[in-house]
Amino acid sequence: MIAIDMLNLCVLRDECDCCILISGDTDFIHSAEIIKSYGKEVFSAFIPRGYSTELRDKLRFFVMKEDFLRDNSLNV
Repeated sequence: MIAIDMLNLCVLRDECDCCILISGDTDFIHSAEIIKSYGKEVFSAFIPRGYSTELRDKLRFFVMKEDFLRDNSLNV
């Protein structure tokens, strides 16, 4: 569903020019490449462990401290 939302908002509905994917999973490479082919930016944010080298090679990225998500989570 994340890939579908990214494609929908960036490509189909043209509601944003940039996506920030918080994942290190290679499953998102194809959707990110489609978005980039439409002239949009795709960034990836991840913690140092468990991040795909292939995704790192394809997207601009930034590294988060491992406790970032835990410390900034929404207590819903």
